[in-house]
Amino acid sequence: MSSLKGNSVILNQDFFYERAFYKPFSIGMLMAAAGYFLLNQARRRMSGDFYRVMVDVVVVIPVVVFWVLVRLDGNPMT
Repeated sequence: MSSLKGNSVILNQDFFYERAFYKPFSIGMLMAAAGYFLLNQARRRMSGDFYRVMVDVVVVIPVVVFWVLVRLDGNPMT
C-alpha cells in the first residue's frame, strides 16, 4: 500500500497542491468568461468607448480575483 501511495498520481501530495493552487485562477477565468458573455449580449446598447473600457476591465478580472483569493487564504498551497 505504501508503494501505491507514493507512485499514484491521485494519491500524490503534489497533485493536491496543484489543484489548490489553480482553483483561484480557474475561478477568475470563469468570472472573466461570464463578463465577456454579458458584454457580448449588451454591446449594441453601449457606446464604443464604454465597450472598450469594459473589455479592458474584464481582462483584468482574473488577475484581481486570483490575488484576492490568494490573499484571503494566505497560502495558495493549502
